Amino acid sequence: LNAAAVAAVGIAGYIVWILGMIQSAVGIGATAIIARATGAGHRVLVNATLGQSLVMAAIAGAVMGLALFALASPISAFIELDGRSLEYSIIFLRILALTTPMSFVLFVGCACLRGAGDPVTPFRIMVVVNVVNVAANNAFVLGPAPLGGHGVAGIAAATDLAWTLGAVFVVF
Repeated sequence: LNAAAVAAVGIAGYIVWILGMIQSAVGIGATAIIARATGAGHRVLVNATLGQSLVMAAIAGAVMGLALFALASPISAFIELDGRSLEYSIIFLRILALTTPMSFVLFVGCACLRGAGDPVTPFRIMVVVNVVNVAANNAFVLGPAPLGGHGVAGIAAATDLAWTLGAVFVVF
């Protein structure tokens, strides 16, 4: 990848970091309620909190995804990217916006599992997410066409694939 692509992905990473802070806010609340309810043996409250947390995560993720898609260009321009870096940043953010709801479900679901006293399952899920992300990045960016050669779009698509797979795992 060239310097413009590296700059775009690096700067766009800060936007993803902000999304992570919002995910954490939902996840921390869910973790606290689930941990207290689990400790007290209130299974009904645990299940209700889990369901509400996942629904809230999906809705918040959808809202943030729509906002990210719509605001990808102004955000990238505000950061003062220009030329190819600006184009790459917009592409990267818009592709990530497509699966932002999955990202929210993944991270909030993992927080709920930890609150219920299971830190191992979220760890395993995130190991799989990261392995898939690295493998898909190599395939989508460095692999032969038609699978590979997609540059910044391939990096974002690999992340989308990993988030989606992780969300499916955490729900099951």
